[in-house]
Amino acid sequence: MSLLLKNAGIFIGLLLASTLTNASSNLNTYHELQNLKSDVRAAYVFSLIVDKDARAHPKRNNRIAKIDSLLEKIDNLEGLDEQHRKALSMSMRVYLRSAKNEAATFDINLGSRTFSNGYSAYSELIEQIYAPIQTIQLESEIPKKTIEVFTLLDKVAAAIELHGERIIKTQRSKNISQAELSQMCMSIKKGFENLSKYKDAKSTIKKASLKWSFIKTPICNLDKTSAPYTITHYGSLLADILKEYASQDLAAIK
Repeated sequence: MSLLLKNAGIFIGLLLASTLTNASSNLNTYHELQNLKSDVRAAYVFSLIVDKDARAHPKRNNRIAKIDSLLEKIDNLEGLDEQHRKALSMSMRVYLRSAKNEAATFDINLGSRTFSNGYSAYSELIEQIYAPIQTIQLESEIPKKTIEVFTLLDKVAAAIELHGERIIKTQRSKNISQAELSQMCMSIKKGFENLSKYKDAKSTIKKASLKWSFIKTPICNLDKTSAPYTITHYGSLLADILKEYASQDLAAIK
């Protein structure tokens, strides 16, 4: 009887270890995908505004290089199923080919060609990143706080992206109304308020809110399209603050 109990204990221990390993793997994959998405969105906006401010060109190149370096890592993430892995890997390669070509042929006199030439590859890649993120959220116990942080980050990134498109007057930006912009910015405000319920978020909210205060006026007003590089730069710093806070759950599970 004692042998059976001992074996049962070993089995339960192995099962628990396997469960914790899977949870850690899925959480790590979730963060890697979210960080990849953030880098892709930043590269896109820097490339949108590159003809308005040449400082965006090296920033765009740095992001592209970072995305390129993540390709092998994504190919080997344990938390990705084979279907998602193949689709994401292919989309990353298509995007990188397009982004690298545009960066290599950059000429400030030609103006930004990202929306006309590279938007399809960009939007397809974003979709392929979102797909496994949503699957992991449904199937794994991702901390609610982490999901809320990345949800806020997505909202801020979308607002910055739209501001970049307003700079070059894309059709999408031409169809946006002040009411829609105001609603978007109210959603970001609520996102910050939502995080305030976490006791350990006080410092993060203070730092992130300060960065947001630098950029929200032009982002939230339809008739303001000033300082595109400043907005994208501070938006990137804001994203880094939120990602650093979200990474605390990775340290907690290890």
